[in-house]
This record gives sequence, C-alpha cells and structure tokens, in this order.
Amino acid sequence: LADDEVDPHAAPPASPAGAARGAATLVAAARGMPGRALRHGTAPQREADPVDANPRVIFTGVKPSKSDLRELERIGAVQVASPLEATHMVAGGDGVPLKRTPKLLVGVSCCRYILDIEWLHASARAGRALPGADHVLRDADAEAKWGFRMPDALERARRGPGVLDGCAVLVPAGVCGVSAPGERETREIVAAAGGRWVTSPSDAYDGERLLVFASPEVTRKSKAVRAWVDQDGGTVYAFELLMLAVLRQELRLEDASARAHVIAEAPAEAEAEAGGGGGGGAPR
Repeated sequence: LADDEVDPHAAPPASPAGAARGAATLVAAARGMPGRALRHGTAPQREADPVDANPRVIFTGVKPSKSDLRELERIGAVQVASPLEATHMVAGGDGVPLKRTPKLLVGVSCCRYILDIEWLHASARAGRALPGADHVLRDADAEAKWGFRMPDALERARRGPGVLDGCAVLVPAGVCGVSAPGERETREIVAAAGGRWVTSPSDAYDGERLLVFASPEVTRKSKAVRAWVDQDGGTVYAFELLMLAVLRQELRLEDASARAHVIAEAPAEAEAEAGGGGGGGAPR
C-alpha cells in the first residue's frame, strides 16, 4: 500500500484481484493463524492478550529515522511492509498529524494498535515493548474532522466480525484511482474490514447487503448501477462514506451522517416495490 494520504490521482497497481486473494491469508497469519485463509466476509479477530511480546511494526504517515529503526531493534520489534502483517502501526505523533492513508484504513481493521510514535521512544527507554493500549494515537483535529475516536474504533474492530462483514462491496470502474485509492488498495481496505469485493450488482449473494460506492459521474455513466437504483431500489453512496465507516469501524446507513453521502437512490415508492433489498442484499 502507498504511504501517502488517499490520492485521487493515483493509478491502480497491477493485478488487484491477486492481491485481494492474498489479503485474507496475510490477515490470518498476522492474527496467529499461519496457513489458514480467512473466509470471505469475515474480518480477523485480535488475540486476547493486549501486549504483544514480539511486535510487528509498520509506519504510515510517519517516516522513521535511523534512530527510530535502532529503537525498534532495541525492543525486539520487527518492521514489516504490509499492515496485514502488522500488530502495531505507528501513524503520527511528534507533531505529525494523522493522515487517512490507505495503510491506515487497512490497519484500523486488522492491526492491534494504531500508535503515537512516543510508544516507540518510551519502549526504547524501558528496554522492552510497552503496552500499546497506553499509547494509542490521539489526534484531536483529525478525530473532530472525521467524527471518530481512535480507541473506540480499535475496540470495535477487536470485538466485532468487521464493519463490512456480510456486505458485498461494489466500487464501479472509474472510481478507483480517480476519487479513491487504486483498486488494489481499495480491495485490501474492503477485505480487511470483512467485506467481499464484487464487480456487478448481480454478484451479491442472497442475504448479503450490497453497498455501492461511486461518484456522481460514474453513477450516471454506469448502466448496471443505474438499473440497480431504478429497478431494484438501490442506493449509491460517495466513496467518502466507505472511508469514514472503516475509520470509525461503524456503519449506520440510516443515520443523517450517512444520508449526507447519498449520490443516487430510487424514489421511495420504487424502493418499497423492490423490497428495499438493493440487488440481492437484504438490509441489516
């Protein structure tokens, strides 16, 4: 995943489908289940012990210095390249604001802790990895801007099956890499949160909730999406809502905050006739 804040102009990396297929296995291994693939639609459960004796650390939004890397070695931690492999994510502190990077949006779902870099410095002074719970990253400006509290989000992720569990997620062509991260990154964000990636409204299974995230322009141009809205009573949301849901680890589509991100929906009478199911996905 890129380490920059979500870049609407980033081109999607190659082979996104293959990356998404590997994401479940990586998450399972990070949770202490090597070799065991995570089934579609189920997000990882964190280990019960809040202290990891051998932290696997990743940085996002923060570029570690040589001194920081020496501190990692001092406390017996290992730096990893993917948030799917990490237990601890350092994402701010020392005057660095929290950025909503693709790595962060994966890490909130699957890393045990999102940390202030002071955790690393304090751990190095102590000569051991200190409990991450005491150093969870707090950024008052970011939390106010995006309407969340980091400790609450991490606790929801730890307790729950995943904010997108039971959901089929469709991000139509023309969104990823334009008004959203690249397709590979977006697939990983969805998979880490327990969602199942689909490429058409008809791909949603019975009993799944189909969530469609797009832009107004893509919604107008996509015949499949327009048909799903007009004929099946579906609702299309801005991609921003997906990022907020993952960051908050909470999705309440009936709330005013979610309704503010509606791009297209059928008239109420059409939705009632369609049963409100939205293309095969029953509301939860």
